[in-house]
Amino acid sequence: VLLDCFTGYGTQLWWPISDDRIAWNSIFIIDPTYTAPLLLGVVACLFLQRTSAWRRRINHLGLAVSTVYLALTLFNKHYVERVFTNSLHRQGIAVERLMTSPTALNNLLWYVVAEGEDGYHFGYYSLLDSTTEVEFQFLPRQEELLGSLANTYEVDRLKWFADGYFCVRQHEEGVSLGILKFGKIDLPSGQELYPFAYRVHRRSNPGVVVERIEAPWSDHIETVLGLWWMRVKGQ
Repeated sequence: VLLDCFTGYGTQLWWPISDDRIAWNSIFIIDPTYTAPLLLGVVACLFLQRTSAWRRRINHLGLAVSTVYLALTLFNKHYVERVFTNSLHRQGIAVERLMTSPTALNNLLWYVVAEGEDGYHFGYYSLLDSTTEVEFQFLPRQEELLGSLANTYEVDRLKWFADGYFCVRQHEEGVSLGILKFGKIDLPSGQELYPFAYRVHRRSNPGVVVERIEAPWSDHIETVLGLWWMRVKGQ
């Protein structure tokens, strides 16, 4: 349960007293660097006799390495938050709050969602970047597009899931909410891919309908992985 608190998804640690999610956003929910020492320890024990003292030693070592790495993610987060905050200040961008989180499968490339008055400033920074100047992209919130849907239970739950970091876009049927808390990817074509996006519209029965919009990852997997790897390397 405590490990879940380090991820961006978080966990409802105080439920049922409170449904607030505790999420420290210091490690991606799947991080091979954290998992590998534990997994190698388990595999190594398969080749040792049950009575061998090395089984315990190997797993203690794997747990120690993973725990040190987990602590390192907190230092990384503190550093990148300072980089993002300083870059926003130098560029004269005023924000009310911000959230930082590592991108998929690593702890080198991070993104920030900084909330302003009418939208969000979104940017990336890699620990391997040669400069600490971050290029930000402004994303208008456009919450007014929700109209009469704004105060419905379904939309409120999506806002809760997003921790308030979301943008609204006009959709063919109703409107769509992109959950910025979990990042987004910009393709060279200009298309935006969100790990979590939902179409919201009204029907006479059952009323407000929320449908997950599946991003066409399989159509762009090579492009997405290429862009991700270049930014991880600081390019």
